[in-house]
Amino acid sequence: FDLYVKTVGSERMLKLTDRPSPWISPAWSPDGTQIAFARWGQGDGGIFMVPLLAGPSEDWRAPGPGTSRSCK
Repeated sequence: FDLYVKTVGSERMLKLTDRPSPWISPAWSPDGTQIAFARWGQGDGGIFMVPLLAGPSEDWRAPGPGTSRSCK
């Protein structure tokens, strides 16, 4: 499965994913600038964030004990 975002009022669609693993549970960030989703399969699963304006997805797997991540 791949994830896309469609611009309201136009035919424009933005493809968010490009790997053959299943992408599940997409959710918008509170400020609407990113979308989070989970992926599972072949040992490369995790939670990922994609900025909608530009840039690659960011891996949100736990960075280690005593650290935290912040979502806008």
